[in-house]
Formats: sequence, structure tokens, C-alpha cells
Amino acid sequence: MKKIIIMLVLVFSNSLIFSQGIFDKINKRFEERQKNEGFSKNQISLIKKFNKLNSEGIRLKNNQDYKEAITKFSKAIEIIDLDRKVNNYVNGENEIYYERGDTYYQLANNGSIYSQEANYWNAIHDFKRYINSNDYKSSSTYLSLCYLLRGISYENLKRKNQACSDYNNAKKLGLKRADDLLDELNCE
Repeated sequence: MKKIIIMLVLVFSNSLIFSQGIFDKINKRFEERQKNEGFSKNQISLIKKFNKLNSEGIRLKNNQDYKEAITKFSKAIEIIDLDRKVNNYVNGENEIYYERGDTYYQLANNGSIYSQEANYWNAIHDFKRYINSNDYKSSSTYLSLCYLLRGISYENLKRKNQACSDYNNAKKLGLKRADDLLDELNCE
């Protein structure tokens, strides 16, 4: 329980900082690239809808309304799946998958026992999508947090080998908390 509380405080405080940073970065990119690249009116409309849904999702997540936040993030993902150019523009580093994965993780830790397993698997899915599509240009902090939170999700699902592997990856990326988790789980 102590481990979960410590991780929730760490993740929640980091999420607030990172989430606002993502939104600011997307808006700045939009203004710069709109000048240089020819977006159609429909594409500009999709980008604005994505930004609105993403910011609403972040706000809801920060207010601990996890189910509604997941709905907003999922709708934002549906929008970017409509147009490759829009997807590459707003989701070039796939932060939305980190955000939705983190929200599933938070929901799993705060939800009913009946929904925990499904939410951990959903979190794992989104973290995996972020990790696999990451071109390593984005923050190694995001990447290390994805490995860490995916590892904790695996550990909560009694998947020790996968948890140890993710904790080791988080450690390689410089996340010192991973050392403690490796020791607690007796990873080799």
C-alpha cells in the first residue's frame, strides 16, 4: 500500500506538470506549423477538436474524473485516426497514449476490484503503444514513467517477469525509483 501511495503522489505531481506542458507544446506547434504548412480547413478543424478534447481530458484527469477523461482521450484518438497529416502533427510523439494509459492506471488504483484488472490491461496497452511508437525525441522522463507504470501494472497483475523487465528499462533511463521496485520484487 505504501508503494502505491508513493507512486500515486509521484505520478500525479508529474502528470500535472507534463500534461500542461503537452498542451502548451501542441498549441505552439500548431501556430508555427500552420504558417509553414498548408492545412485544409477540415484539418485545422480536426486539430482544434483534438486540442479541445485533449485539454478537457487532462483537466478531468487532474480532477480525478478518470472515466470521463478516458472518454475524452479516446475521442481525441478517434479524431487523429481520421487524417494521417493531422495525426503526425498533433500526436507526433504519441503523448495522448501516455495520458490515456496513465488515466487507466489511476482508475485501476482507485476503481472497484472488478474493474482493476481490465484497467491495468488498458494502461499496459496504451503504455506499450507509446513506447513502441516513440522515436526517442520526446522526453525520456515520459518514457521512463511509461516503463515504470507499465511495470507496476504488470506487477499488480502478477506478471513478475514483465514487471522486472520494465523496471530495468526505467532504471536504464535514469529513474532512480526503479531500483527500489527491482529490489522489492527480487528481480535479477
